[in-house]
Amino acid sequence: MLAIFDNLGFTELMIVLVAAILIFGKRLPEVASQAGQQLVKFRRSLEQIKSETNIDNELRKIQRDIESAVPRDLSVGDMARIASAEIEKRMNSVNDAIQSEVDATSAQVKAPAGEQPAASPPANPPTEGASATPSANGVHAKDAAATSDRSARDEKSAS
Repeated sequence: MLAIFDNLGFTELMIVLVAAILIFGKRLPEVASQAGQQLVKFRRSLEQIKSETNIDNELRKIQRDIESAVPRDLSVGDMARIASAEIEKRMNSVNDAIQSEVDATSAQVKAPAGEQPAASPPANPPTEGASATPSANGVHAKDAAATSDRSARDEKSAS
């Protein structure tokens, strides 16, 4: 009930009290009693509506569904393995795209001067933030750093 008065300070409450005394005068206790009774009736009707519609049960069911959908039993290691697998999958797709681009370029270079093979677009373009030029072994600098970081973590967790 006092949630209504959360934003009211002492001064505001005193102003409301003085205004109520001026407006209702001697009838203030009677008016306050009636207001209290109306508030109790409102709360009872609200509880009755909740019980008739089973909204509380529905809300609990939805909350349980949400909690069961989010896995809470994953350890940090499990989450790291999942993230590592996802990163590795993305790295492989980028490497495949680079390799297909290299193959297409080498096919163009090897073709006779009169023949130009149709250039095929890369299967998966490099992701944002990734280096556009591969190093000598065909691996991006960032990808190589991520791979070395992951292997260092794997060696640390294995020991």
